Amino acid sequence: MMRRQRDSRATWPLNNKEPVASNYYPVTTAISVRDDAATITLLTDRSQGGSSLESGQIEVMVHRRLLHDDHLGVSEPLNETGADGRGLVIRGTHSLLVSSARRSSRLQRVHQERIAHPLTLVFGKAIVAAPFSALSQDLPANVQIVTLEELGNNKLLVRLGHMFGANEDRELSRPVTIRLRSIFSRFCIRTAVELNLSANQVKSEMKRVSWDRIGTEHSANLILTDNDDEEVVLSPMEIKTWEIELDHQCDRAPITQ
Repeated sequence: MMRRQRDSRATWPLNNKEPVASNYYPVTTAISVRDDAATITLLTDRSQGGSSLESGQIEVMVHRRLLHDDHLGVSEPLNETGADGRGLVIRGTHSLLVSSARRSSRLQRVHQERIAHPLTLVFGKAIVAAPFSALSQDLPANVQIVTLEELGNNKLLVRLGHMFGANEDRELSRPVTIRLRSIFSRFCIRTAVELNLSANQVKSEMKRVSWDRIGTEHSANLILTDNDDEEVVLSPMEIKTWEIELDHQCDRAPITQ
């Protein structure tokens, strides 16, 4: 979550002539206010505008409709209408979390995932005698499966992501180690090739443009690969991508690349 301070900018002095507009920001998932003891967080199920125009207060703008031109460059009123000619009706859900400052990020991330990715109910005629999980064990609390996509020929596209940013939580913001071969319960991984985030290049073969950076003698950015094919380290907010070849009958042999 990005920190905002009312009537202020981090890198330049603000000559504020629009006290409302200059303090409104996009809220894609959550907005919060906090002090040293407590945090109030408002979670949304869709993008909205948000601000804290007074200390200790949160306000969100679910939808905006202007019947007259505001003379800010568009030269027309922002009047979105539905099929009946009336203004659009926007319905959404807001969840309010009140917690200690220490636990706020942990609670926010958990509830945020539940809102963004609710459970999917599936009904069938077959009778299942026991619960089933494709995972051999629960993933760490700060790791999520971002992508699990079948590519064909016993191959999967898998993305794992670290859910927390740096310094958000004393425990869950730390780097976490995952053993790829132990994730799935019913089959083993024969090969695992790490790709770039777009999944269109093998990461070890990437050739990136080297840009000069101010304040350093070196250029950015080197592509680093894990030395251990089985253990993967995810840093805060990092997402890694693999093309995985499955072996449905195996003795869980080590991964080869």
